[in-house]
Amino acid sequence: MDDLRMRAAFYKCAAAKKKKTCDKKAVRKQWLEDLVVNETMKLVEDDASMNAIIAKVMELQNQESTDLPIYEKQLKETETGITNMLNAIQMGILTSSTKERLEALEDQRKELQARIAEERLAKPKMKEEFVRFWLLRFRKLDMTQPE
Repeated sequence: MDDLRMRAAFYKCAAAKKKKTCDKKAVRKQWLEDLVVNETMKLVEDDASMNAIIAKVMELQNQESTDLPIYEKQLKETETGITNMLNAIQMGILTSSTKERLEALEDQRKELQARIAEERLAKPKMKEEFVRFWLLRFRKLDMTQPE
């Protein structure tokens, strides 16, 4: 009997809840979630749609981080600076400031190399076969089982 008294879960537009500017009715949570799952399964079960999903995943992961090219450019400039300083030292221009500048450039190079490594680790690349494997596994899921 308590189960019958429990309120069903609903989704409601935030504008309808807070601002009262939307006149859309609340939608039963289970109905909407079932609809989303069923439509998603239709996409995954269709080979053309699945191939489009895989292509989009590949495209998105191949988009470079906005920071990575900046770090790589800075690293190249830093390495050029180090080379120039070493050339100056080789020609006999060695002062306390050239030594300090060389040490600063070497520290900067280490920092940039670490940032570049972090950027590359933050976005590991998946192979197309891996994405396809998981989507094919997804096709076999029993959607009647919540877990």
